Amino acid sequence: VVEEPSIHTRMETEHKGEHAHQHEHQHSHQHEHHPRGSEGFFDDAAETWDERPGIRELAETVFGSVKSKVKLDDQMSVLEFGCGTGNLSVLLAPHVKRVVAFDQSEKMVSVLKKKCSQAGITNVSTYCGELRDAVGLAEQRFDLIVSVMTMHHIEDTQAVLTELSTMLCAGGTLMIFDLLHEPGTWAFHSEHTHKHGGVHH
Repeated sequence: VVEEPSIHTRMETEHKGEHAHQHEHQHSHQHEHHPRGSEGFFDDAAETWDERPGIRELAETVFGSVKSKVKLDDQMSVLEFGCGTGNLSVLLAPHVKRVVAFDQSEKMVSVLKKKCSQAGITNVSTYCGELRDAVGLAEQRFDLIVSVMTMHHIEDTQAVLTELSTMLCAGGTLMIFDLLHEPGTWAFHSEHTHKHGGVHH
């Protein structure tokens, strides 16, 4: 476990040669595979999401951490689970073969598509909806799966982590960046987000 105190996140990395998994949250609630909590809240916020303080900086910090832990190359397939507007996917794209960006919010994904079009990025594909319903996604295998500020929106994290682990190549890596449960970290979300954005942890 590596702590990133400047952004109040925890990064957990584990190689999944046999698809083993671990996470500090082990819940047995309803199986809701919602990568961004309430899609309505994030749909409404999508167009101005990147204007929020720290959003782009967070992606840059996470990208730096990923590069320091994983050797990126032009043969790698990467999945960003809960991609939002895709700031991290855009940063990863030039360094890998392909990026699959997944999110529940259709409008967040639309913002990412626009970014890719404007930047001439052609190796990012997108899926929108719930993980279990994403046709053709579960059958794909990835060298790296990254999730940023998403797990605290998911009620049954254990079920999602199990599902993600089956999508890793042998020896692949799952990296989770999320909030530390300590005083002050929940200021990241406004009261409105807690109420409507599906914050579970």
